[in-house]
Amino acid sequence: MKKTVFIGIGSSKGDKKNIVMGAFYALQTIDPKAKLSMLYENKAWGGVAKNMFINAVCQLDTDMSAEQLLQRLQIIEQAFGRERIVRWDDRTLDLDILLYGEEKISSPTLTIPHPGVWERDSVRVPLEDLVGKNKIQELKS
Repeated sequence: MKKTVFIGIGSSKGDKKNIVMGAFYALQTIDPKAKLSMLYENKAWGGVAKNMFINAVCQLDTDMSAEQLLQRLQIIEQAFGRERIVRWDDRTLDLDILLYGEEKISSPTLTIPHPGVWERDSVRVPLEDLVGKNKIQELKS
């Protein structure tokens, strides 16, 4: 059964805008009808990264499990040169599953809804682009 999924896309290293757009095109291989929010420039979260981020949110439908989707996102990140050396450091590409249908998941590898999704402007604002402020309240519950 297909789930509507929201994926946070961020880049703070390299040609950030083109990396975010390239990631969106890669996500369209999962769902050709995927939608992308506007792009936003935001300060880094977590206190480690030094560069500004370009962020967006992608909405897509998939019948992949959340774990399968996470593995696919990590492959896409690697294709864009993602290195996991220091947590919250600058990175070429960061893809996060923000929401996976109405499911709540807490495992060693995955937490959904993504922690901070409602508090961080870098994901909340682009998410509002896609669904509207009224729908945000519904998604929160």
